[in-house]
Amino acid sequence: MAGCSFAGLEETEANVARAVELLCKIQTNAFYSYDADVGQVAIFLEPTLAMANHSCVPNALVQFVGRKAVLRAERPIAEGDEIEISYTDYTAPLSKRQDALASYCFKCQCPRCSDDLNVYQVAAAKLVEAAPSGLGLVADLSSRLRRHPAVVDSDKQTLARTVGDSATMLMGEQPMADPRDTPEQRRGVLSAQYRDCASLVDAGLWAVTPVPEMVTEISIYYAEQGDFAPALALACLVATECDPYRYLAFFHPARAKTLLMIAKLLANTAEGTAKLVDTVVAVSKQVTVGQKVQDALQDIDQVSLCQMLLLMILRLSPDGLAAEWETATAAREMLRDIEQLPGREKEVSLIRAWTTDPAEGQSQAFFDYAVVQQVSALASLGRAILQVDFGSNARA
Repeated sequence: MAGCSFAGLEETEANVARAVELLCKIQTNAFYSYDADVGQVAIFLEPTLAMANHSCVPNALVQFVGRKAVLRAERPIAEGDEIEISYTDYTAPLSKRQDALASYCFKCQCPRCSDDLNVYQVAAAKLVEAAPSGLGLVADLSSRLRRHPAVVDSDKQTLARTVGDSATMLMGEQPMADPRDTPEQRRGVLSAQYRDCASLVDAGLWAVTPVPEMVTEISIYYAEQGDFAPALALACLVATECDPYRYLAFFHPARAKTLLMIAKLLANTAEGTAKLVDTVVAVSKQVTVGQKVQDALQDIDQVSLCQMLLLMILRLSPDGLAAEWETATAAREMLRDIEQLPGREKEVSLIRAWTTDPAEGQSQAFFDYAVVQQVSALASLGRAILQVDFGSNARA
Protein backbone atom coordinates (compact mmCIF):
# COMPACT_ATOMS: atom_id res chain seq x y z
CA MET A 1 0.00 0.00 0.00
CA ALA A 2 2.88 2.35 0.73
CA GLY A 3 4.17 1.69 -2.78
CA CYS A 4 0.81 2.62 -4.28
CA SER A 5 0.68 5.77 -2.21
CA PHE A 6 4.21 6.77 -3.21
CA ALA A 7 3.34 6.21 -6.89
CA GLY A 8 0.14 8.20 -6.58
CA LEU A 9 -2.08 5.19 -7.37
CA GLU A 10 -5.29 4.11 -5.76
CA GLU A 11 -4.91 1.34 -3.20
CA THR A 12 -6.99 -1.13 -5.17
CA GLU A 13 -6.42 -4.86 -4.90
CA ALA A 14 -4.94 -4.96 -8.40
CA ASN A 15 -2.56 -2.07 -7.76
CA VAL A 16 -1.42 -3.52 -4.43
CA ALA A 17 -0.79 -6.89 -6.08
CA ARG A 18 1.19 -5.18 -8.84
CA ALA A 19 3.24 -3.24 -6.29
CA VAL A 20 4.03 -6.44 -4.37
CA GLU A 21 5.07 -8.15 -7.61
CA LEU A 22 7.41 -5.31 -8.54
CA LEU A 23 8.93 -5.13 -5.06
CA CYS A 24 9.58 -8.89 -5.12
CA LYS A 25 11.31 -8.57 -8.50
CA ILE A 26 13.43 -5.71 -7.20
CA GLN A 27 14.35 -7.64 -4.07
CA THR A 28 15.36 -10.68 -6.14
CA ASN A 29 17.30 -8.86 -8.85
CA ALA A 30 18.85 -5.95 -6.96
CA PHE A 31 22.42 -5.93 -5.70
CA TYR A 32 22.93 -5.28 -2.02
CA SER A 33 26.09 -3.55 -0.91
CA TYR A 34 27.11 -3.40 2.74
CA ASP A 35 30.32 -1.76 3.88
CA ALA A 36 30.99 -2.87 7.44
CA ASP A 37 33.84 -0.37 7.78
CA VAL A 38 31.59 2.65 7.40
CA GLY A 39 28.22 1.04 8.10
CA GLN A 40 26.78 1.95 4.70
CA VAL A 41 24.02 -0.12 3.13
CA ALA A 42 23.00 0.35 -0.50
CA ILE A 43 20.67 -1.25 -3.03
CA PHE A 44 21.61 -1.15 -6.71
CA LEU A 45 19.31 -2.15 -9.57
CA GLU A 46 20.51 -2.39 -13.16
CA PRO A 47 18.48 -4.58 -15.56
CA THR A 48 21.37 -5.73 -17.78
CA LEU A 49 23.66 -6.52 -14.85
CA ALA A 50 20.82 -8.39 -13.15
CA MET A 51 20.75 -10.82 -16.08
CA ALA A 52 24.11 -12.32 -15.06
CA ASN A 53 23.66 -15.87 -13.84
CA HIS A 54 25.02 -17.30 -10.61
CA SER A 55 27.91 -19.61 -9.86
CA CYS A 56 29.75 -20.30 -6.61
CA VAL A 57 32.84 -20.47 -8.83
CA PRO A 58 32.25 -17.15 -10.60
CA ASN A 59 34.39 -15.75 -13.39
CA ALA A 60 33.40 -12.16 -12.59
CA LEU A 61 32.45 -9.94 -9.68
CA VAL A 62 30.44 -6.79 -9.17
CA GLN A 63 32.37 -4.08 -7.32
CA PHE A 64 30.69 -0.98 -5.97
CA VAL A 65 32.52 2.32 -6.28
CA GLY A 66 30.49 5.12 -4.80
CA ARG A 67 27.16 5.07 -6.63
CA LYS A 68 28.54 3.00 -9.51
CA ALA A 69 28.67 -0.76 -10.02
CA VAL A 70 31.62 -2.21 -11.95
CA LEU A 71 31.64 -5.68 -13.51
CA ARG A 72 35.19 -7.08 -13.38
CA ALA A 73 36.42 -10.40 -14.76
CA GLU A 74 38.05 -12.52 -12.05
CA ARG A 75 39.81 -14.64 -14.66
CA PRO A 76 40.00 -14.67 -18.48
CA ILE A 77 36.59 -15.10 -20.14
CA ALA A 78 36.63 -16.36 -23.72
CA GLU A 79 34.32 -14.96 -26.37
CA GLY A 80 31.00 -16.77 -26.16
CA ASP A 81 31.47 -17.89 -22.55
CA GLU A 82 28.79 -16.96 -20.05
CA ILE A 83 29.58 -14.29 -17.50
CA GLU A 84 28.80 -15.64 -14.04
CA ILE A 85 28.80 -13.83 -10.72
CA SER A 86 28.04 -15.07 -7.23
CA TYR A 87 24.75 -14.06 -5.63
CA THR A 88 26.08 -14.97 -2.20
CA ASP A 89 29.31 -15.44 -0.23
CA TYR A 90 30.90 -18.29 -2.15
CA THR A 91 33.46 -18.92 0.62
CA ALA A 92 30.69 -19.99 3.03
CA PRO A 93 29.92 -23.68 3.69
CA LEU A 94 27.53 -25.46 1.30
CA SER A 95 24.57 -25.35 3.71
CA LYS A 96 24.91 -21.57 4.16
CA ARG A 97 25.14 -21.01 0.41
CA GLN A 98 22.06 -23.12 -0.20
CA ASP A 99 20.12 -21.16 2.42
CA ALA A 100 21.19 -17.87 0.85
CA LEU A 101 20.13 -19.04 -2.62
CA ALA A 102 16.75 -20.41 -1.52
CA SER A 103 14.93 -17.19 -2.39
CA TYR A 104 16.12 -17.50 -6.01
CA CYS A 105 14.33 -20.85 -6.33
CA PHE A 106 17.16 -22.83 -7.92
CA LYS A 107 19.82 -25.28 -6.79
CA CYS A 108 23.35 -24.37 -7.75
CA GLN A 109 25.10 -27.11 -9.75
CA CYS A 110 28.55 -25.53 -9.93
CA PRO A 111 31.60 -27.70 -9.11
CA ARG A 112 31.93 -26.13 -5.65
CA CYS A 113 28.38 -27.20 -4.79
CA SER A 114 28.15 -30.48 -6.74
CA ASP A 115 31.30 -31.90 -5.15
CA ASP A 116 31.21 -29.78 -1.96
CA LEU A 117 34.73 -28.54 -2.61
CA ASN A 118 36.65 -26.52 -0.04
CA VAL A 119 38.26 -23.18 -0.87
CA TYR A 120 41.68 -24.75 -1.44
CA GLN A 121 40.33 -27.29 -3.94
CA VAL A 122 38.54 -24.58 -5.89
CA ALA A 123 41.60 -22.36 -5.87
CA ALA A 124 43.85 -25.20 -7.07
CA ALA A 125 41.47 -25.91 -9.95
CA LYS A 126 40.76 -22.33 -11.00
CA LEU A 127 43.95 -20.34 -10.41
CA VAL A 128 45.18 -19.78 -13.95
CA GLU A 129 47.68 -16.97 -13.55
CA ALA A 130 49.78 -15.41 -10.82
CA ALA A 131 49.25 -11.87 -9.62
CA PRO A 132 51.21 -9.26 -11.58
CA SER A 133 54.61 -8.33 -10.19
CA GLY A 134 54.33 -6.36 -6.99
CA LEU A 135 50.71 -7.26 -6.26
CA GLY A 136 50.94 -10.65 -4.56
CA LEU A 137 51.95 -11.36 -0.96
CA VAL A 138 52.37 -15.13 -1.40
CA ALA A 139 55.28 -16.40 -3.46
CA ASP A 140 54.51 -19.31 -5.81
CA LEU A 141 50.85 -19.58 -4.81
CA SER A 142 50.00 -22.15 -7.49
CA SER A 143 52.71 -24.53 -6.25
CA ARG A 144 51.51 -24.14 -2.66
CA LEU A 145 47.98 -24.95 -3.76
CA ARG A 146 48.91 -28.09 -5.67
CA ARG A 147 50.50 -29.63 -2.59
CA HIS A 148 48.19 -28.18 0.06
CA PRO A 149 46.83 -30.85 2.47
CA ALA A 150 43.25 -29.71 1.84
CA VAL A 151 43.81 -30.51 -1.85
CA VAL A 152 45.70 -33.83 -1.62
CA ASP A 153 44.54 -35.31 1.72
CA SER A 154 40.99 -36.69 1.92
CA ASP A 155 41.01 -36.53 5.73
CA LYS A 156 41.77 -32.80 5.62
CA GLN A 157 39.01 -32.35 3.06
CA THR A 158 36.54 -34.05 5.37
CA LEU A 159 37.72 -31.92 8.28
CA ALA A 160 37.33 -28.72 6.27
CA ARG A 161 33.82 -29.70 5.23
CA THR A 162 32.43 -30.96 8.55
CA VAL A 163 34.10 -28.62 11.03
CA GLY A 164 33.78 -25.63 8.73
CA ASP A 165 30.03 -26.20 8.58
CA SER A 166 29.56 -26.89 12.30
CA ALA A 167 31.76 -23.99 13.43
CA THR A 168 29.92 -21.61 11.10
CA MET A 169 26.59 -22.72 12.55
CA LEU A 170 27.84 -22.31 16.12
CA MET A 171 29.17 -18.82 15.43
CA GLY A 172 25.90 -17.90 13.75
CA GLU A 173 24.01 -18.87 16.90
CA GLN A 174 26.07 -16.54 19.07
CA PRO A 175 24.57 -13.13 19.92
CA MET A 176 25.71 -10.11 17.93
CA ALA A 177 28.55 -8.10 19.43
CA ASP A 178 27.27 -5.45 21.81
CA PRO A 179 29.25 -2.18 22.02
CA ARG A 180 28.49 -2.21 25.74
CA ASP A 181 30.35 -5.49 26.26
CA THR A 182 33.42 -5.25 28.46
CA PRO A 183 36.80 -6.34 27.03
CA GLU A 184 36.54 -9.46 29.19
CA GLN A 185 33.13 -10.31 27.73
CA ARG A 186 34.38 -9.69 24.22
CA ARG A 187 37.41 -11.88 24.83
CA GLY A 188 35.15 -14.63 26.16
CA VAL A 189 33.16 -14.63 22.93
CA LEU A 190 36.34 -14.73 20.85
CA SER A 191 37.74 -17.56 22.96
CA ALA A 192 34.58 -19.57 22.30
CA GLN A 193 34.91 -18.91 18.57
CA TYR A 194 38.54 -20.02 18.67
CA ARG A 195 37.56 -23.26 20.39
CA ASP A 196 34.97 -23.91 17.68
CA CYS A 197 37.67 -23.44 15.03
CA ALA A 198 40.55 -25.08 16.92
CA SER A 199 40.76 -28.25 14.81
CA LEU A 200 40.83 -26.19 11.61
CA VAL A 201 43.58 -23.96 13.05
CA ASP A 202 45.60 -26.98 14.20
CA ALA A 203 45.35 -28.43 10.69
CA GLY A 204 46.50 -25.17 9.12
CA LEU A 205 43.20 -24.68 7.28
CA TRP A 206 43.28 -20.92 7.76
CA ALA A 207 41.18 -20.11 4.70
CA VAL A 208 38.22 -22.32 5.65
CA THR A 209 35.22 -20.36 6.93
CA PRO A 210 34.82 -19.30 9.72
CA VAL A 211 38.54 -19.19 10.58
CA PRO A 212 39.29 -15.98 8.59
CA GLU A 213 36.35 -14.22 10.21
CA MET A 214 37.50 -15.35 13.65
CA VAL A 215 41.11 -14.21 13.11
CA THR A 216 39.90 -10.86 11.77
CA GLU A 217 37.66 -10.33 14.79
CA ILE A 218 40.55 -11.07 17.16
CA SER A 219 42.75 -8.62 15.24
CA ILE A 220 40.04 -5.97 15.60
CA TYR A 221 39.73 -6.80 19.30
CA TYR A 222 43.46 -6.21 19.83
CA ALA A 223 43.30 -2.94 17.88
CA GLU A 224 40.33 -1.72 19.93
CA GLN A 225 42.38 -2.34 23.07
CA GLY A 226 45.22 -0.27 21.62
CA ASP A 227 47.34 -3.41 21.29
CA PHE A 228 48.30 -2.73 17.69
CA ALA A 229 51.27 -5.10 17.41
CA PRO A 230 49.30 -8.37 17.75
CA ALA A 231 46.53 -6.85 15.64
CA LEU A 232 49.06 -6.19 12.89
CA ALA A 233 50.48 -9.72 13.04
CA LEU A 234 47.01 -11.26 12.73
CA ALA A 235 46.05 -8.97 9.85
CA CYS A 236 49.17 -10.18 8.04
CA LEU A 237 48.08 -13.75 8.75
CA VAL A 238 44.74 -13.05 7.05
CA ALA A 239 46.50 -11.42 4.08
CA THR A 240 48.81 -14.38 3.48
CA GLU A 241 46.95 -17.49 4.68
CA CYS A 242 43.29 -16.61 4.11
CA ASP A 243 42.56 -14.06 1.39
CA PRO A 244 44.69 -15.44 -1.49
CA TYR A 245 43.00 -18.85 -1.22
CA ARG A 246 39.48 -17.49 -0.80
CA TYR A 247 39.54 -14.71 -3.39
CA LEU A 248 41.60 -15.68 -6.43
CA ALA A 249 41.35 -12.31 -8.17
CA PHE A 250 44.39 -10.37 -6.97
CA PHE A 251 42.33 -7.15 -7.17
CA HIS A 252 39.40 -8.48 -5.13
CA PRO A 253 38.02 -5.70 -2.88
CA ALA A 254 38.32 -7.94 0.19
CA ARG A 255 42.05 -8.39 -0.41
CA ALA A 256 42.51 -4.65 -0.91
CA LYS A 257 40.71 -3.91 2.35
CA THR A 258 43.02 -6.28 4.22
CA LEU A 259 46.02 -4.43 2.78
CA LEU A 260 44.53 -1.16 3.98
CA MET A 261 43.93 -2.65 7.41
CA ILE A 262 47.60 -3.66 7.62
CA ALA A 263 48.71 -0.20 6.50
CA LYS A 264 46.54 1.50 9.11
CA LEU A 265 47.92 -0.75 11.83
CA LEU A 266 51.48 -0.04 10.69
CA ALA A 267 50.68 3.65 11.05
CA ASN A 268 49.88 2.96 14.70
CA THR A 269 53.02 0.97 15.42
CA ALA A 270 55.76 3.59 15.35
CA GLU A 271 57.16 1.70 18.30
CA GLY A 272 55.65 -1.54 17.07
CA THR A 273 58.80 -3.43 16.17
CA ALA A 274 60.15 -3.23 19.69
CA LYS A 275 56.75 -4.15 21.08
CA LEU A 276 56.46 -7.16 18.80
CA VAL A 277 59.86 -8.39 19.93
CA ASP A 278 58.81 -7.83 23.54
CA THR A 279 55.72 -9.93 22.84
CA VAL A 280 57.87 -12.75 21.49
CA VAL A 281 60.14 -12.61 24.53
CA ALA A 282 57.17 -12.56 26.91
CA VAL A 283 55.68 -15.73 25.45
CA SER A 284 58.89 -17.52 24.52
CA LYS A 285 58.51 -19.96 27.39
CA GLN A 286 55.16 -21.12 26.05
CA VAL A 287 55.73 -21.09 22.30
CA THR A 288 58.85 -21.38 20.17
CA VAL A 289 59.37 -18.42 17.86
CA GLY A 290 62.60 -18.64 15.88
CA GLN A 291 65.42 -16.16 16.21
CA LYS A 292 65.09 -15.56 12.50
CA VAL A 293 61.61 -14.14 13.03
CA GLN A 294 62.85 -11.90 15.85
CA ASP A 295 65.67 -10.62 13.67
CA ALA A 296 63.27 -9.96 10.81
CA LEU A 297 60.98 -8.00 13.08
CA GLN A 298 63.84 -5.85 14.33
CA ASP A 299 64.85 -5.06 10.75
CA ILE A 300 61.42 -4.12 9.41
CA ASP A 301 61.19 -0.67 7.86
CA GLN A 302 57.58 -0.14 8.82
CA VAL A 303 57.19 3.18 7.01
CA SER A 304 58.40 1.75 3.70
CA LEU A 305 56.26 -1.35 4.15
CA CYS A 306 53.22 0.81 4.81
CA GLN A 307 53.99 3.01 1.80
CA MET A 308 54.37 0.06 -0.57
CA LEU A 309 51.14 -1.57 0.61
CA LEU A 310 49.30 1.69 -0.02
CA LEU A 311 50.79 1.93 -3.51
CA MET A 312 49.64 -1.64 -4.15
CA ILE A 313 46.09 -0.59 -3.26
CA LEU A 314 46.18 2.21 -5.83
CA ARG A 315 47.17 -0.30 -8.51
CA LEU A 316 44.17 -2.47 -7.58
CA SER A 317 41.68 0.32 -8.34
CA PRO A 318 39.10 -0.23 -11.10
CA ASP A 319 40.19 1.50 -14.30
CA GLY A 320 39.17 5.13 -14.34
CA LEU A 321 37.58 5.03 -10.89
CA ALA A 322 40.55 5.35 -8.55
CA ALA A 323 39.44 8.84 -7.52
CA GLU A 324 36.03 7.54 -6.43
CA TRP A 325 36.98 4.26 -4.75
CA GLU A 326 36.85 4.74 -0.98
CA THR A 327 39.69 2.30 -0.32
CA ALA A 328 42.00 4.10 -2.75
CA THR A 329 41.00 7.48 -1.31
CA ALA A 330 42.02 6.35 2.17
CA ALA A 331 45.30 5.02 0.77
CA ARG A 332 46.10 8.33 -0.95
CA GLU A 333 45.47 10.28 2.23
CA MET A 334 47.91 8.08 4.14
CA LEU A 335 50.48 8.32 1.35
CA ARG A 336 50.40 12.11 1.52
CA ASP A 337 51.34 11.95 5.19
CA ILE A 338 54.17 9.48 4.54
CA GLU A 339 55.59 11.55 1.68
CA GLN A 340 56.08 14.48 4.07
CA LEU A 341 58.41 12.50 6.34
CA PRO A 342 62.03 13.74 6.12
CA GLY A 343 65.21 11.70 5.77
CA ARG A 344 63.89 8.92 3.55
CA GLU A 345 65.63 9.77 0.28
CA LYS A 346 67.17 6.31 -0.21
CA GLU A 347 63.97 4.46 0.57
CA VAL A 348 61.90 6.76 -1.63
CA SER A 349 64.32 6.22 -4.52
CA LEU A 350 63.98 2.44 -4.28
CA ILE A 351 60.21 2.63 -3.97
CA ARG A 352 59.97 4.99 -6.94
CA ALA A 353 61.99 2.57 -9.08
CA TRP A 354 59.74 -0.31 -7.98
CA THR A 355 56.62 1.70 -8.80
CA THR A 356 57.97 2.60 -12.26
CA ASP A 357 58.80 -0.99 -13.26
CA PRO A 358 57.68 -3.62 -10.71
CA ALA A 359 58.58 -6.46 -13.10
CA GLU A 360 62.25 -5.46 -13.37
CA GLY A 361 64.59 -7.88 -11.61
CA GLN A 362 65.92 -5.52 -8.95
CA SER A 363 62.41 -4.22 -8.28
CA GLN A 364 61.12 -7.76 -7.81
CA ALA A 365 63.92 -8.54 -5.36
CA PHE A 366 63.23 -5.33 -3.46
CA PHE A 367 59.50 -6.08 -3.25
CA ASP A 368 60.19 -9.62 -2.07
CA TYR A 369 62.46 -8.38 0.71
CA ALA A 370 60.63 -5.21 1.74
CA VAL A 371 57.07 -6.56 1.54
CA VAL A 372 56.66 -10.31 1.03
CA GLN A 373 59.27 -11.43 3.56
CA GLN A 374 58.26 -8.86 6.17
CA VAL A 375 54.54 -9.63 5.95
CA SER A 376 55.34 -13.35 6.08
CA ALA A 377 57.43 -12.84 9.23
CA LEU A 378 54.61 -10.92 10.88
CA ALA A 379 52.11 -13.60 9.88
CA SER A 380 54.32 -16.26 11.48
CA LEU A 381 54.32 -14.25 14.67
CA GLY A 382 50.55 -13.96 14.37
CA ARG A 383 50.21 -17.74 14.50
CA ALA A 384 52.29 -17.86 17.66
CA ILE A 385 50.41 -15.04 19.39
CA LEU A 386 47.08 -16.62 18.51
CA GLN A 387 48.10 -19.96 19.96
CA VAL A 388 49.46 -18.41 23.15
CA ASP A 389 46.54 -16.05 23.78
CA PHE A 390 43.66 -18.25 22.65
CA GLY A 391 45.01 -21.81 22.32
CA SER A 392 44.53 -24.68 24.76
CA ASN A 393 47.33 -23.39 27.00
CA ALA A 394 46.29 -19.75 26.82
CA ARG A 395 47.08 -17.53 29.75
CA ALA A 396 44.18 -16.96 32.11
